Amino acid sequence: DSSINFEDHLTRKYFIKICVSLVSSKINDEEEFYTAICYMVNDINLSVALEAIQGLCSFEWERLRDKEIDPNCDSEFLKFKDNTRRVLDIAINKIIEGFAVKGKRAFPSIHASTRACISLAKTYISHIGHEKDQEHPLEKLLIALSNVLKNTKNIRLRFYITKAFIWLSHVNKSQFILSVLEAEYKFNLISKKNFQNIFEEVKLRVKETPDLNFAKLILEILYTFWKIRPELVTYDKILPILEILSNECDASKELLQYLFRILDFGFSHEKKCSKLNLHRQIYIILGEIAINLSYKIDNNGNTPDLNSRSLLSILVRLEKHLFLGSLEDQRICSYSLAKIFFQSNDIDLKYHIFEFLDSARYNGIFVPKIIQTTLNEIINLNNNWKDVKSNNKNLTEDQKNQINDESLAFLSPVLSICVNSTKETMFNNH
Repeated sequence: DSSINFEDHLTRKYFIKICVSLVSSKINDEEEFYTAICYMVNDINLSVALEAIQGLCSFEWERLRDKEIDPNCDSEFLKFKDNTRRVLDIAINKIIEGFAVKGKRAFPSIHASTRACISLAKTYISHIGHEKDQEHPLEKLLIALSNVLKNTKNIRLRFYITKAFIWLSHVNKSQFILSVLEAEYKFNLISKKNFQNIFEEVKLRVKETPDLNFAKLILEILYTFWKIRPELVTYDKILPILEILSNECDASKELLQYLFRILDFGFSHEKKCSKLNLHRQIYIILGEIAINLSYKIDNNGNTPDLNSRSLLSILVRLEKHLFLGSLEDQRICSYSLAKIFFQSNDIDLKYHIFEFLDSARYNGIFVPKIIQTTLNEIINLNNNWKDVKSNNKNLTEDQKNQINDESLAFLSPVLSICVNSTKETMFNNH
């Protein structure tokens, strides 16, 4: 429309917003409006071009990836540097152009470009199968972002760039991403508040890619965070991420290895308080993982027993720390072992924990009396029903209800103590 003043860059930005709205509404001529947005990616004004990129990120990745435009378009507001036809390539180059701005416009340009970078990354990982791509289509942005980190000391920019790295994370670039993040956290400029915000970004990122290989990369990122800044890696921030990795990514084995690495990592004296605080929370998590493992059924219909390597590893850690740890550590480990005993459905596992805690109590190790008493009562209850079970494998409903009622009568007072002492239950999917 000749009445619209397109010389004003703000007008062109509002035009893009209108086009995005029209494409979203699925009108008959939507492809024309989508193409118009694509052409605006080459706008001579950087802010208009970035607005166009943000608009394209509202739609499917495949549509953006496959879209091409005519580089010979005649317009005073568009700037084609070469004969690039692919819109995705033009968008990547435009973002990189924003990273290169110097002087007074550097901060807003880099900040806006980083936001566009994050939006583009979110659009990419929204398409099914992105984790299986052999090549990272946004690799050029990773390299450009790392160069910006080297050349800026602005704390806010470094924080936003770190967020962009989280969203651009890809298994095929894991070593590069880990090296950049490790260098950034050794630089030690990001505040505690922003550090916690990064954990929120990691949690959101994990939800988008419930893949085992990607879970391994995230665990390495978390380990890098913890190794360098342990005082900022808090239980309440890391727990939701671990839960997603275990339940949605099926990464229980990898998660266990990660937790063991944290427990085995040495620290200087000034960082030991932070280390011990998280260690105690990890022993709680180990108890929850053990409970979860004892309920998992394999392809043959069997549940893990004491021969399960993962389950045995957890028990060894808890039992060892019960003997070697402080009084507070003994309390946590005894409660964790008790919860495994109460909630597991494996009788051999129950007897093993009972005998260990009984032995620990006689060796002067702290085991709450109510736990010890309840363990005895439950073992006796099981013995009382052994004859019934041996004579009649299929118990009647009344007998099952009686067992359940008797068990609950013993468990109710002690379970409330265990739950309160170990905060939230991490894995509740059994």
